[in-house]
Amino acid sequence: MWWNQCRYALEFFKSNAIPFWHMTNRNALLTGLSGTYCFALTGQVYVAYLPTNAVTSLNLAGAPGDYSVRWFDPRHGGLLQTGTIAQVSGGSTVSLGRPPLSSTNDWVALVQRVDVTPPNVSILTPTNGATSFANLPLIVSAVVTDDVAVAKVELWVDDVLQPPILTTPPYDFNVVNLTLGSHTLAVVGEDASARRATNTVAITVVAPEPPTLRLVTTGGQPQLEWTAPGFELFHAPYVTGPWTNVVPPASSPYVITTTNSEEYFQLRWSNP
Repeated sequence: MWWNQCRYALEFFKSNAIPFWHMTNRNALLTGLSGTYCFALTGQVYVAYLPTNAVTSLNLAGAPGDYSVRWFDPRHGGLLQTGTIAQVSGGSTVSLGRPPLSSTNDWVALVQRVDVTPPNVSILTPTNGATSFANLPLIVSAVVTDDVAVAKVELWVDDVLQPPILTTPPYDFNVVNLTLGSHTLAVVGEDASARRATNTVAITVVAPEPPTLRLVTTGGQPQLEWTAPGFELFHAPYVTGPWTNVVPPASSPYVITTTNSEEYFQLRWSNP
């Protein structure tokens, strides 16, 4: 049973987008019942543990606004339930009412500021219409704010969710292996009330110009050097070809071991 209660607790925090990483112990905010515990992000969200289904009060002085009051059964899990009071107004100490009477055991109250405004999402980089070279790192950087709390931020590339999902700033995402062509990048912010907002930019990924291929001699051994990643080395016995890729794939510096009287080399972009 203990393992089930642990699972119920994890599901409670995850399913209700509770920003526990921002919350602190505020047991003193609860009055009227002993053995209670409170975990709070003041003015935004409160999680209160009650050992019985008795009435308790929550100090919301200095925390104006309207708050919903919902109840969670920590012994059996499930959806949030409504007790005798569904909503309270901050600014003073308020009664949370009684939890549902289906159980006289312990209960957890979730008190959340009523949030009618979705997050504000701004993509700093890349800008809409930007061109990105395929061999350079692409970082999507966004600013996400909310009047209550940001629960999570997601990146979607061409309508596909890209891990990881971020829960704390900075909201920077590394994007790799984009094919050449047009792509849509969408940053989605979600607040503690599960309200979502999206900002989208379109970019074009292009193949870069090949870097300079340098022939150097080190210790009497000729070798090729180049600086940019993402290029594949090809060789041919004649300048007109046929051109084939070097096997195994070569990296810089590449030691030339051919015994041919002539050998030609070129770099080609390898599209991921």
